[in-house]
Amino acid sequence: MARTIVEKRNAFRALHREKCFILPNPRDVDSTRMMEHMGFSALASTRPGYSWSRGRPENGVGRDDVLAHLGSLVLATDLPVNADFESSFAHDLEELAANIRREVDVSLAGLSSEDVRANNGSGFYDTATSVERIRTAPCRPPTTPPSRCYARASSSPRWRTVSGRFKVSMSVP
Repeated sequence: MARTIVEKRNAFRALHREKCFILPNPRDVDSTRMMEHMGFSALASTRPGYSWSRGRPENGVGRDDVLAHLGSLVLATDLPVNADFESSFAHDLEELAANIRREVDVSLAGLSSEDVRANNGSGFYDTATSVERIRTAPCRPPTTPPSRCYARASSSPRWRTVSGRFKVSMSVP
């Protein structure tokens, strides 16, 4: 039975309340279906995996291509899908909000936006800017339960040097 976006978002929210869970990263529709059949409860996209599956470098796909890819993952499964949207393809706050609305419109159950300054990984936003970007995220569509929005500190080995930023990012609801 096909789940609606409301059911997927509610299921994703419940997973966060109930227990720890594994969130595997399919790179395409086939791996999405495989992971669903393996019994996972939810999925999260992998932007590098998608880029590499297209024969491109890690940040070699654009916003519209990524959004189309995310839509194909959502349609391929009854599981909630969380999106890895890097820095949301935006520096400016208006553009950030517009891009997050585009993500929510794809019917994602959740999304994460990182503190990396650009989609090519050229540094980090300062703490104040990172917090402002988090506050800007419009994760509440007017007619359905909200998507879960996550602020993520970069997973690079430099995380130890930005642990204060990580703490701030993780504490903002």
